Amino acid sequence: MKKIVIIVLLLFILSPVAFAKIDSIYEYLQRVDKNFKIVLGAKAKGGDSLAAIDVALGLKRYNVNEPDLETVIEDEVAPKESKIVIGHPCDNGLVPISCEAWPYRKGEAIIRVIGNDLIIAGSSLDDTRRAAKVIGSYKAYDVLKETTSIVVTASGFGGINATKEKSQDELICGDGVCEPGERFCFSDCADMTCSDVCQEEGYDEAACRDQKSNPNVPSCLAEEYSKGLGYCATGKVCCCKKAVSPEKTQLLERPPEKLILWQKIILFLKRLFRFA
Repeated sequence: MKKIVIIVLLLFILSPVAFAKIDSIYEYLQRVDKNFKIVLGAKAKGGDSLAAIDVALGLKRYNVNEPDLETVIEDEVAPKESKIVIGHPCDNGLVPISCEAWPYRKGEAIIRVIGNDLIIAGSSLDDTRRAAKVIGSYKAYDVLKETTSIVVTASGFGGINATKEKSQDELICGDGVCEPGERFCFSDCADMTCSDVCQEEGYDEAACRDQKSNPNVPSCLAEEYSKGLGYCATGKVCCCKKAVSPEKTQLLERPPEKLILWQKIILFLKRLFRFA
């Protein structure tokens, strides 16, 4: 009986212990001890390694346990181990957001508590590094005591902004405000509208048309040029078109047999250059 009790106790001690409910990133950071690991992606780049150093130094400085954390690669850690995951999801498969579905734009990063893990991920290496610097000085950011998820924004390393992240239900696509996490809301976050890109390339008209489900069927009309996705709302394709003058319309609609020779030559040349 004593042997059974001892074995049970050993299994309990050695098995990963799930956190009680965490109310803030700050609380999570204060609970970090030597059993935690900093985890980089298999495709991690130099900037991610620097971010790991910032995180390790911050925890060593402010955490009561003063942990010396080991940094490992994603395939060197068990799923149930408590870990601080660093990097873009395209570089680190342990970030619980798919590479293609990453909803943040350049200049944005997140710090988020998920279960026993802390996620530090940015749209670029610099974005991830900025988020890591927040952890490196986490006692200076009061917002970390208020939430389990923040967004870090900045255009440089001089003024780093850390704010509470809105949930997807709180984000309103179509309100004219581009907020962190709305990368795929083109009506709010597109750098250029369909009208802008068409005008820049010398076209007179612009239209957003439904994207066809069959890739072999063009979404734009025959006389339009497709600029693809990214300038209209989700599921819409930007189509540009040259305006046709009334004189040109009459010339194109006139029966060819009634045109004299010089008009036929001009029409032929115009059509040739139009489709060149």
